[in-house]
Amino acid sequence: MCSHQRLGRAAVFAGITDILVRQGDERAVWVWYAAHPSSMLSVVSVSADSRGIGWRFPFLDSKEGFRIDVAISRRGVELNRSSHTVPISAAVAQIKLLSCVARHPPRLHISCTEVMALEELFLSLEKGSCGMPAVIVARLQTNKFSYLLGHHKRLTGRVLSLLRTVRMLSLEEHKGEDGKLSDLHELRNLRVLSITGTVMFSLSPLCGMQTPSVIHIKRTGITDGAIRVLSQLVQLRRLLLEECKGVVTLAPFTAHPSLQYILAMRCDGFREFRALTTIPTLEYVKLSMSVVGPDDMVRCMEGFKAPTELILDGIRFSPVRVVDVEEYRQLRTLSLCESVLENYEWIARATYLAKLDLSATRVKEEDLVGLCRLLFYLETLLLRSCKYLSTSLSFLLPLHQMRSVSISNFSLLRNNCIALLRERGVLCDVS
Repeated sequence: MCSHQRLGRAAVFAGITDILVRQGDERAVWVWYAAHPSSMLSVVSVSADSRGIGWRFPFLDSKEGFRIDVAISRRGVELNRSSHTVPISAAVAQIKLLSCVARHPPRLHISCTEVMALEELFLSLEKGSCGMPAVIVARLQTNKFSYLLGHHKRLTGRVLSLLRTVRMLSLEEHKGEDGKLSDLHELRNLRVLSITGTVMFSLSPLCGMQTPSVIHIKRTGITDGAIRVLSQLVQLRRLLLEECKGVVTLAPFTAHPSLQYILAMRCDGFREFRALTTIPTLEYVKLSMSVVGPDDMVRCMEGFKAPTELILDGIRFSPVRVVDVEEYRQLRTLSLCESVLENYEWIARATYLAKLDLSATRVKEEDLVGLCRLLFYLETLLLRSCKYLSTSLSFLLPLHQMRSVSISNFSLLRNNCIALLRERGVLCDVS
């Protein structure tokens, strides 16, 4: 009987807490929590999007358990997106309190613009931990990371135990600095590395690391030497390069054993991509707005077999024609938005293509008629801003898998098939 009463009381407390967090005021939540500490889990369980208040409480992630967002600046520390800044000592006390009541170590998501304050936070969390971290640093976004790594030896390794828990590291350095990565091998659990806006003279500290699976480099001065280092990461699954003008070739990635996703956007120095056609695990390729020679691009298209998704927006194929193409049996999505093509019939070799984007190209109705005779599984077709296109869309009527089409109004003939397509349940976006 007593156990049922306790369960009923807990349910009532949880209901009241939920209402207070969603609709009440911050003071009411804290007063209620002070009177009924067991209600904390109810506060934590309310998602971030649904909270009207209660921001200083951590979040409950179904995959990670307790999550604490920590924003460190010169003003102090903000916990869990709160607008209230607290001293480092107060933040550490709250984090340690939660780690005492949590079944598993809470995961910290840290963003930091003051690396010395971050060092102080780590050292404070280390005190009394007996070498066993009370928390896990799941994500760390900071600048001057080389300073933090450089100090670990002087501090007898006292920040290392927390750094070794980092899963995702995001470095945002000043443009004039060298983002040194010496001692990065100490981050034994590192899975994701993101580097933005720095002069990165060398990625050699990554050599020999077995854990990184995602590398994202943006607006960073790397060269082909860095590409050679990255190609040696045998566990690498995703590589994202944005505005890296010093990179010319991806040849070191020839026959890479695990790469699944490659993105290269606005990399003006790129000239050679053919290595991508030799990677059997590759599923997604995005080469948008990169300067690739037409000859090399055509040879790539004639060699691709593995990818299920190709995003080739803003690429120039003309004046070279794509001719000697094998069947793209795996390809499901192809985007050629704003690309300049000499011919289109090779696209029909993607027998099982489901989505095709030819927006802002020079495609004409006769090209589309020929393609749609063979693309039996096409579901989505995008034809926005095609200045050379004038059509009724009648070539879509035999396609029973068609689900949506998007086209500019000026490309539609007055007598068109939009009404018929809509009757069949096709979503027609005319703008």
